[in-house]
Amino acid sequence: MSDVLRQKLPEYRVQDDFGTLFERALDGIFQTDIQGYYLRVNPALARIYGYESTEALLTAQPIAKGQFYVNPDQRQIILSRVQSEGYVTNLEFQAYRRDGTVIWLAESCWALYDSEGQLSCYEGFIKDISDRKATEAALRYSEQQSQAIVTAIPDIMFRVSRDGIYLGFVSTNYFSDLLPEDYQPVGQPLSQNIPADVAARHQQHLIKALDTNTIQIYNQHIEVDGRWQHEEVRVVPIHENEVLFIIRDITQQKQTEADLRERNQELKKALQQLQQAQDDLIQADKMVVLGQLIAGIAHEVNTPLGAIQAASGNAISGLESALPKLPELIEQVESQQYALVFQLIDDALQVSPEFTAREKRQQRRAITKQLEANSIDNARSIADTLVDMGISTTIEPYLPLLNSPNSLFIVDLAYDLVRIKSNSQTIQLAVEKASNVVKALKNFAHQDHTGKKTVVPVVDGIETVLTLYHNQLKHGIELTRHYDPLPPIPCYPDELSQIWTNLLQNSIQALGGRGKITVTVQQQPAQTAPQRSGGFVTGDCIVVSIADNGPGIPKALQSRVFDPFFTTKPIGEGTGLGLNISRKIAEKHGGWITLSSEPGQTCFEIWLPMEELSLAQ
Repeated sequence: MSDVLRQKLPEYRVQDDFGTLFERALDGIFQTDIQGYYLRVNPALARIYGYESTEALLTAQPIAKGQFYVNPDQRQIILSRVQSEGYVTNLEFQAYRRDGTVIWLAESCWALYDSEGQLSCYEGFIKDISDRKATEAALRYSEQQSQAIVTAIPDIMFRVSRDGIYLGFVSTNYFSDLLPEDYQPVGQPLSQNIPADVAARHQQHLIKALDTNTIQIYNQHIEVDGRWQHEEVRVVPIHENEVLFIIRDITQQKQTEADLRERNQELKKALQQLQQAQDDLIQADKMVVLGQLIAGIAHEVNTPLGAIQAASGNAISGLESALPKLPELIEQVESQQYALVFQLIDDALQVSPEFTAREKRQQRRAITKQLEANSIDNARSIADTLVDMGISTTIEPYLPLLNSPNSLFIVDLAYDLVRIKSNSQTIQLAVEKASNVVKALKNFAHQDHTGKKTVVPVVDGIETVLTLYHNQLKHGIELTRHYDPLPPIPCYPDELSQIWTNLLQNSIQALGGRGKITVTVQQQPAQTAPQRSGGFVTGDCIVVSIADNGPGIPKALQSRVFDPFFTTKPIGEGTGLGLNISRKIAEKHGGWITLSSEPGQTCFEIWLPMEELSLAQ
């Protein structure tokens, strides 16, 4: 300390106990000259300013060097107050600590004068109030947040006592905008400013909220300023005899809900129309395919009809020929030979020969030789009749009958009786074939209007389509089936038939009438699918594959084959909708369809879930 400064200090003696207090005080104590140089400081002040000792603070002299106040004018503000008032008390300001951080301080300061009345120095106390300032700032921020939340709430909120008296209201912006400036409801009854029915409803829920100590929530529809509005009311118990009413205008919400319901109805109607349009499109595509098939189907029906006509004629002719001969049989055949006659007829009925013309010629020659070897007359004629009856083995058991003088008569009668039976069998087979075609045609053309799935075997629909295409397949196309025994699944069988039709027709057209088609039905886990275009299936699927050994689909076109109206067929042979419709049907079942193709091997696979998909999936 300089001698000059020492001379400026008044004579100052401190008792030992005062010195201890100076050193141990928690607040800073200082003494400065009139230029701001510290003359004396206690350890607490050094700690507040961030110095390790009083000597370090005295050496630094931050005030005199202008390194202390955040506001450069702060020292002048303090000195002006001291000069005008003689002192300052708890004047708050911001200052820099030694490390540059900003702290809040509260200073109490006064001036000291010498015996001649000249200003000698300043002394005082410094408190670090940074923590208090931080707490105050946090409280202000919290209050601002709370006030912002309250003022932003679009509700009317007011407190009411058990006996229906207003106790006060929360001043939200929404509430304030509705009320006149001089509105003072406090102390007034709940029923004074609202309709009686509304007040009665409020009072009823108020009592219930207090008695049960639960929040009551209800809606009301009331007239406000000439318009009707929907309100949601909440009655919250906040004391044993007091509740908080929270009323929110939900008119816009209700209108939005009504608009959404109307929009949902429109969308539902549009979806139904779209579904109907899709169903109509599928049915129209069916009719187009049916038109292409009609010539082959007519042939498939006409063939058994012709067989029925011919067989019925033969049966009638055989019956007309056999009936007159039966009485003669009794006269011309010995009684011991009756059993042999009917054995011949029965043996002929037990066989269903399908011999080629060459095989029949060989059999006639063999039987003729046997007859001639046994010196039987009319050997050639009898041999022809026996072969036509189906007798192609040895005639040894019938020789006693054939050696009789009436052998030709007996054989002709047996032939007439046998051909009645065989022609009846032919008629039955032809009827079954025609019936199968008609049934397949009916199933194919059927349109289900219930909109519900049916549990049926997938193979049934495939066989229906194969029956309709039989005429196109039997002339040059080798069809192979591989069907695993599988349970029926929930599906739309009419729509699945459209998939089998589209894919089978594509294969037939790709082969040009010559080649191989393989239809396979098997069970596979969904995860094993080589490709997957949709669905959320995690279980097993029924996989139907339809493959052909045609020329294949070029790689560049494979990604487009499922696009609507895209086709690789010549003009007039395809609409470009078949595969697109097939994919939509597969996806409607929760499944998907895949394609793999190269020259000599094209395969479409349809993956169908074996179980109904749940809503969670």
